[in-house]
Amino acid sequence: MKKVILPLCLSVLLVSCADPMQEVAFKECDDAVAAYDVPKYTAPDWFNIDNIQCRQEQWMRVPDAMAKDTLVARLVDAYNANVVLHSVRSDMECYWRWREYTDSAIRAMDIRVIKDAKVRARANAFRLGLAESQYDTAVDANARLFDYVDFVAAYFHVSSFVDTAFATEDAYWKAMDKAQWVDGYASLEKKRGSGDSKYQSLLLAAIGDTAICFDAHCVCALEYAHSSVERPQLEARPYLVDILTAGRYSPLLREVWLTWRALQCSQMGYSQDSDIPNAEYNALRMIACYTTLCHIHEHPTDWLAINNFLVMSYESNIRRRGYYIGNQSIDAQVKMFPEYFEGFSGGGED
Repeated sequence: MKKVILPLCLSVLLVSCADPMQEVAFKECDDAVAAYDVPKYTAPDWFNIDNIQCRQEQWMRVPDAMAKDTLVARLVDAYNANVVLHSVRSDMECYWRWREYTDSAIRAMDIRVIKDAKVRARANAFRLGLAESQYDTAVDANARLFDYVDFVAAYFHVSSFVDTAFATEDAYWKAMDKAQWVDGYASLEKKRGSGDSKYQSLLLAAIGDTAICFDAHCVCALEYAHSSVERPQLEARPYLVDILTAGRYSPLLREVWLTWRALQCSQMGYSQDSDIPNAEYNALRMIACYTTLCHIHEHPTDWLAINNFLVMSYESNIRRRGYYIGNQSIDAQVKMFPEYFEGFSGGGED
């Protein structure tokens, strides 16, 4: 495979934001990206696993009216900076697992959608460094990976968006208490994994009740996913999808998405060679994040919504190397349905 090298000025990583020379370096970086003939990635005939992340629908874009909102614009950059992280990491896993070269797919990501020049430069350096590591063993891919992980986490930390003097952890858990939306929630939670058919019928009736608030609707759908014996309730999936695509905000959207994804990936196989359709999972992630972003646009002081948007954006793709066995689909289920996996223990690399 022909190796393509994009001549980026990597020294921008070391330049202070206040340095006027930085803008020149960023301009050089952007000019190089604009002049770069983005290669079209074509997978080999045998490679039918949908894991190459170069499709353009992965990026979050917002209407012009919203894009003029500086808070919204920065949050969109946070989302798209994480797209680069998740996508490149998934593409690299294809290389690490099968030695199938995915560098052209990584280079094909048109990161000009990221508006912040500093973030765009760091994203470029990260993706090109990992693409280069497929040919040059002197490039430390893990070091590049975790350097970018740390950069994104710090640069878009919630404290740079909200006053953490009142947005404390205690305030967070109080704001996320499901008892505020469903009376007697503690007794409902205790029924998880019971398989009580009467309880399931009550939950289904509540899910279909248009008179209850949307947050309560989310709670009932989530509890229905936990209501069966021995395994999570797969029949909850359509109700969770309805919530995610309703265009209505709830602080529970992240949990709804993670629960749906855990149910969905449980049907895809646990092997490191299984199909892992992260593009499908991320399509609903984007919808949930966009709904949250629209809410933030209307309510810019809602620190809880801002926090939930950032955390949901940062959630990792389902990866091929799991903490326990096989890929991370089992990890996703252990995280969301601990009552069914009490015998699991251990850990691994993040």
